[in-house]
Amino acid sequence: MNTNNLTSKTVKKTTKSSPAKLTQEVKEKAFSLGAHLVGIGPISRMKNAPPELNPKRLLPEAKSMISMAYRINRGVQQVHLRGVSPMSFSRFGGLEPKFRLDDMALDLANFLEDFDYVSLPIPTNQYYDIEKGLGEISHRHVAMAAGIGRLGRGGFLVTPQYGGAVQLITVLTTAKLKPDSILEENPCDGCPQPCVSICPVKALTPDRDRVMKMDGKEYRYGWLSYFRCLWGCGGMVMGDRFYALSDLPMPKIDDEDDFEQIQVEFLLAGEKRFPWDRATRGAFAYSACSKCFVVCHPEKLKKKNKDSN
Repeated sequence: MNTNNLTSKTVKKTTKSSPAKLTQEVKEKAFSLGAHLVGIGPISRMKNAPPELNPKRLLPEAKSMISMAYRINRGVQQVHLRGVSPMSFSRFGGLEPKFRLDDMALDLANFLEDFDYVSLPIPTNQYYDIEKGLGEISHRHVAMAAGIGRLGRGGFLVTPQYGGAVQLITVLTTAKLKPDSILEENPCDGCPQPCVSICPVKALTPDRDRVMKMDGKEYRYGWLSYFRCLWGCGGMVMGDRFYALSDLPMPKIDDEDDFEQIQVEFLLAGEKRFPWDRATRGAFAYSACSKCFVVCHPEKLKKKNKDSN
């Protein structure tokens, strides 16, 4: 029996496109897969990244980074911000976009490998070092390097089209693609900073920055207290802005960037949770906040600025 017709064969393209033409094909493919925003950056723009987040760690021969964004539905945003129910955001603001982005990245990587370019999809929002809160790569920094948006006051990526309400993913490739320019306009300029005011654990501040270098230029963006953010999003604060089961006072620590001390405090706090919460913590994953980037939407902010003038 001839089984050739029963299997799928990958056919490599014998004629390679020019960088400009291949870039266009890559973007068209990404949009056809369901991406809402697509950008491309050269790997050189990440040369100042720390070793544990440098894309070269994963694919040393990579030449280009492809960033894709999937927007969060406006209705899902509104329900989440009103505190009516966590279900829509958990599924359609978190899980479903991540699943779709993972599928898109794999399909796009395979598309490039059909042209004989080694390509690596990086899973979205998945911890590589959970103690330090690090992923395999910083998708938000890649997205900025690819011209999709800028890191803003909340430390997350802010896009001109959808504000901060996007999920991101990255594909590394050995293909030399035509890069997009880094976004010069800062979407946070003139913003009333609702991301700062909506955070009940004060993880964001209006006047403390981080500074990074990219393409020989310095960029400033907001400092985020990893400790405070984890305390809130980790389900230890109750109230109208959270869906937590336990309400524990936040301990004072000397350095909110000290990951070892943060880990100790979280282990100690685990024993003080509400009994049902403590008993089921291993079976449930909490996404109790995320409102800082959901409240960041350009239409809403433009209306506020217009009304104030």
